[in-house]
Amino acid sequence: MSKQVSLPEMIKDWTKEHVKKWVTEDLKINEQYGQILLSGEVTGLVLQELTEKDLIEMGLPWGPALLIKR
Repeated sequence: MSKQVSLPEMIKDWTKEHVKKWVTEDLKINEQYGQILLSGEVTGLVLQELTEKDLIEMGLPWGPALLIKR
């Protein structure tokens, strides 16, 4: 049985792995888009600064980019 790892309460404290976990498991966004964020070294602190346009320029489709920023 795998151990459930919870995300830190403050988004600014998230690692790039936490961001990928949140995107793929909580938001149910395709794994490939979580991998784009992981490869781009998007931590919680970075995620807070990104815009929908930034996410789209990184290669995410409009829909997932919108979900992430909501």
